[in-house]
Amino acid sequence: MNINSMIMRCINVLLMIILFWGCNRALSEDVNEQKISFRSNIQETQVVNMGRASFDKGGGVHLYIVERTEEDVAMFPASEDLCEMVCGDAGSLSFADGQEHYYPDMPIDVYGYYWKKTHSAPQDLVSVPVSVNADQSTPEFLNESDFLYLKAANGYVKDVAPIRLEFNHLFSKLVINFTTETPTTVILGDLEEVKLNNVVTTGILNMGTGVLANGETVDDIQMQAIPNTSVVIFPQEKQDNDMIISFKFTGNDNPSEAILPSMTFEPGKEYVYTLKVNDYPGLGPTKELFLVSIKDWEQVQVGEILVEKGEKARVMLTKVVKGIAITKADLYMSSGGIVRKVKNIVVTNNQMEFVFPRTVEGGTLQLDSACFYTETGEKFAYCFTDITLKGNNHDEVTLTIPKVGDAWMGGTVFVVGKVTGYDETTSSFKTDITGINAYRGRVVASVSLGSKAWCESSAKGKNSLVGASSRYDGMINLKAVETFAASNGETLDAYPAFKACKDLGEGWYFPALDEIRWIALHKEELNLNMEVKAYGSSMEKSVVDYVGITSSITSDNLTTKYGPSAVWPVRAY
Repeated sequence: MNINSMIMRCINVLLMIILFWGCNRALSEDVNEQKISFRSNIQETQVVNMGRASFDKGGGVHLYIVERTEEDVAMFPASEDLCEMVCGDAGSLSFADGQEHYYPDMPIDVYGYYWKKTHSAPQDLVSVPVSVNADQSTPEFLNESDFLYLKAANGYVKDVAPIRLEFNHLFSKLVINFTTETPTTVILGDLEEVKLNNVVTTGILNMGTGVLANGETVDDIQMQAIPNTSVVIFPQEKQDNDMIISFKFTGNDNPSEAILPSMTFEPGKEYVYTLKVNDYPGLGPTKELFLVSIKDWEQVQVGEILVEKGEKARVMLTKVVKGIAITKADLYMSSGGIVRKVKNIVVTNNQMEFVFPRTVEGGTLQLDSACFYTETGEKFAYCFTDITLKGNNHDEVTLTIPKVGDAWMGGTVFVVGKVTGYDETTSSFKTDITGINAYRGRVVASVSLGSKAWCESSAKGKNSLVGASSRYDGMINLKAVETFAASNGETLDAYPAFKACKDLGEGWYFPALDEIRWIALHKEELNLNMEVKAYGSSMEKSVVDYVGITSSITSDNLTTKYGPSAVWPVRAY
């Protein structure tokens, strides 16, 4: 064999070794690589939030799969990283090209979106134009506006488990629920048009950061004309009078409008408004009432908005106590079992003006009670008897000072004015009846609550001075007992007489010694059937005793705190 033949044979052997080594290396790499697979939880998201079962089967999901150049540094996406995906069963995603895709050597980050609205694949991912439909009058147009964004910069590495991707709603959603208290005049099924006016409808998205900047386009959005309607909008901040809901019923030429309050609409939140539309006969044709709250996606209580339209009735307040300037009123009226509440009525020079919420054409309303607010920030409640409002601009409401023996606030008046003390020698209350204090006072319930113990035998207050020492104000004693109980890990359940009175409602309490004594002395004047000879009070006398009155009324009666006595509740107004 010559030298040339030997050289050629060596070269061939070397090439075979290299080829064999290369095949082994390729085989080894194929064995170690893992196929990329994805699973999305968007099905759950869609069921809850958009009313769709899932991504539309076969619908396009756009993913940007980015290989890191440094293991610990997340990479932003570029247009060439785009992978078109298709949706399968149970939220699975697969590559639209039908090819198998494998993890690279370095970790990967995943970005993406799902958007049914017709659009071109973005080239500049730092500045992606996005928008919502100005026409969302069908479920399809509504869903087209819902932009679902994904940012999963988690540095995924080789793993046999599929990557779970969570898509988030990039925009905000408003839900308007129409209701009515006058179904004979407001037929919710006759909604013909619903619009959300004056909202931003375009913007720019940075695909890498998820930051959305609003554009300058402001437009009206046509909503579906149904009683429970929705709209997708850009996250945006709106001040008072900036955003208006307009709606129209069949047969009405002019739409009604309601102004939404100032609000910062945030991504991924659903804002739910209950719009109550009442069409009153006579002078009050329309009233819209918003009960506003925000629910899941996140739930936040916003407040209540009242919008009124139509002719207004004027009602004059007369015999208002000197020195009181009433600026606002809440009225509680009724007719035929139907309650009408009209709040935040502006009062100027003792005259109220408001939409008169009749129940029938030409009907009247019974004025039951009211709450009046003064320019000093104080307020007082007032009860009415046999006051009928006609809504003809000639109504007058007299605010005379109640007197002892009057039925008032669920009881009978036994003190008029703000109580400042008690004169033991004359057995009478010291009071201040100047200004708004003329509308203060105290009432006693019409019946007793029966026998109750001052405290339970197991209560911490049984052998302790609780601090219920007021002789003429049982409310002070109630607060002392509540404070003592809370500081000792107890509740008012351990003090039955106090709890029974408080459970009657706001302002009710177990009377102090002078209060129950005065009531017993004047039971005929108050028309009370006080047959029991002795009554307890909330005033403690010692560590172990509390004090009440005996059959002689003027004499004190000591009872151990866990011993029962008759309880007659009172209330301050």
